[in-house]
Amino acid sequence: MTEWRKAIDLLARTLDLPNLTLTLDFDSASYRRVECPSPGPLPHDVELLDPYQRMLQPFSALRGMGDFFVRLTPGRLACLLEKSIMGEDYDAVANGKLQHRRKLWNHR
Repeated sequence: MTEWRKAIDLLARTLDLPNLTLTLDFDSASYRRVECPSPGPLPHDVELLDPYQRMLQPFSALRGMGDFFVRLTPGRLACLLEKSIMGEDYDAVANGKLQHRRKLWNHR
């Protein structure tokens, strides 16, 4: 995890963050319209969220980037993770998450 954190810190120092859009695709089935719940996670979501939150926490060093999209089923978890990095007022759907095209670099 230390190398992961160092890599993200390097990105934070060297990239033009407002022009950065980062998409983390954990599940391609999540490419459908999903509304973010409020006010927060359901009780059974906490267990599911924990490993993702630990893995994504270093991305908070990139707060201020243009957009941050998480593709994950169930979609409400993706919304909660996006807000944990970008701030509570962040709305990925309003910022074009559904129009953001999937990249196929690593698909066979």
